[in-house]
Amino acid sequence: MFKDKVEKLVAQSEFLQTKEDFTKQDTEILKLAIKYSNELLLELVNAGESQHNQIKQLIEENENLGVQIVE
Repeated sequence: MFKDKVEKLVAQSEFLQTKEDFTKQDTEILKLAIKYSNELLLELVNAGESQHNQIKQLIEENENLGVQIVE
C-alpha cells in the first residue's frame, strides 16, 4: 500500500536529481513519502510490541501450567 502510493506520486512528478531542479511538487512528494514511511514504521513498532506482549503472556501461561503439572 505505502510503496504503491509513493511510486504513483513519484511517477506523476518530474523528479529531477539536482537540488536546483526540485519543484514545489517534488518537495511535497518527498514530504508525503517521509510522512507515509514514518507512519509505516510506527505501525511496525506497534505490531512488534503487541507480538512481544503476546509472547510474554504465553510464556507466563506456560510457566504457570508447568507449575500446576508439577504440583
